Formats: sequence, C-alpha cells, structure tokens
Amino acid sequence: MFHSILVAIDGSADAERALAQAIDLAESEHAPLTLFSAVVMPPAGAYLGGGSSVAAELAGEAEGEAEALLRTAVERVPNCVSVSTVLSRDAVRPALIRQIKDGAHDLVVMVRAGAVRFARCCLAASATTYCTTVPCRC
Repeated sequence: MFHSILVAIDGSADAERALAQAIDLAESEHAPLTLFSAVVMPPAGAYLGGGSSVAAELAGEAEGEAEALLRTAVERVPNCVSVSTVLSRDAVRPALIRQIKDGAHDLVVMVRAGAVRFARCCLAASATTYCTTVPCRC
C-alpha cells in the first residue's frame, strides 16, 4: 500500500510515538523509511556578546544533537526495514516540503497538537499543500 514513508522527528515524546507508528507501518508494508530531522539553531539573540567563536560552538552543538537524535532513531528500526536519514540545516517547513517532493514519499507521519497524524500524499502537490496549511511553530 505505501511505498515510501517519511517521519519527522525532533526528540519530543510525541515524535517518539510518531516514530514508533512509522516503524510499525514500514515493517508491515515492507516500505522504506526515511527519518527527517533539522538542526535547531539558537535564536539570534544567543549570539550577542559572545562573538563568532560562541556562535560556531552553539551551531556545532545543535548539529551534534540532531545527528545523535537520528542515530538513536535508526537504532530503533528493525534490520528488516530499509532506513535512511535526512538532516536539514534549513528551516524545518521548507526543508520538509522539499524532502517530501524529492523523496517521493507517499506517507508522512508527523506530530500535530499532541497527536500522531498520517498524511497520505498521493501527489507531491497534496503533500506540499498539507505541510503549508497545517499550523506549525517552525
């Protein structure tokens, strides 16, 4: 039924539930699973007064945390499921939309308002519409 599943994770308990659901679906559907996460950069004000060395250190820490999140998620995926990861350094919403299009995902599992949502994306346009119309704090 599903040919390519994408799950967006951010380390929250809700995202962990979404990941568990996506893993179950990928396993039962024999579909590849793509794990998506983004580097969350500190707000611009965090760089004031510290100079470029502090900014570089904060950016490195943020990227390291996102990489660790993806590694931990991959470890949860059974060996029978093909899994790949995407780590974006861009703003979450446009990066996620780009991944939906580029990855030709027909199912997106993500968190919204504390509940796991499934968005079946029959066409890239419908996935884009879904991601651009769902309220987001990204």
